[in-house]
Amino acid sequence: MELNSLGNSSEEDLNVGENLKAIRSQREYSLRLLAEKSGLSVNTLSLIEKGKSSPSVSTLQRLANALNVPIADFFSPESNKQDVVLTKKKNRPKMKAGKVNIEIVGKGFELKNFQQYVVNFKPGDASGSLSVVHLGLESIFILSGSVEFTIGGDLYSLSSEDHIIFNSDIPHNWRAIGNSEGKMLITFFTTDELASRNFIQNA
Repeated sequence: MELNSLGNSSEEDLNVGENLKAIRSQREYSLRLLAEKSGLSVNTLSLIEKGKSSPSVSTLQRLANALNVPIADFFSPESNKQDVVLTKKKNRPKMKAGKVNIEIVGKGFELKNFQQYVVNFKPGDASGSLSVVHLGLESIFILSGSVEFTIGGDLYSLSSEDHIIFNSDIPHNWRAIGNSEGKMLITFFTTDELASRNFIQNA
């Protein structure tokens, strides 16, 4: 299970659960249907919606793909789409996914198929215990620190200013390596051409 149990749920965790439930209801998805589409269990989804567990990065990505929304929409209501979005460092919305702190870049940009996040990691942090698969491309630029990506069974070590891009239909995950904190810029991008391939989302 890609969740961290919480003895006392924070307001942020409750908001994630509430927003997840609201988005699911808007799409008229039952818990069982969302479980089938995301590859997560009904019990896991129920715990998240009740604010009793905090989803990992890869769990959020699965849910976002299943519901066709940006991850940011789980942490705040969907914003009006704009052609130009300026995000000052001090104004970047922040959220927590499992143990990892994430800053949202460009929330409200016109293209929902283009999403960017600054992931702040500490030694021992990781995307989750299971690999994730989703439509599109994933681009990683390391701002500081070191991480190791597992993509299709191959290992790739990245340090400051290294970059990697890959088809995200290949099972993948990451973990922080070394003894220093770090940051990386993650970009998710999908196109109609990629979506038309009808990849199956699973772990």
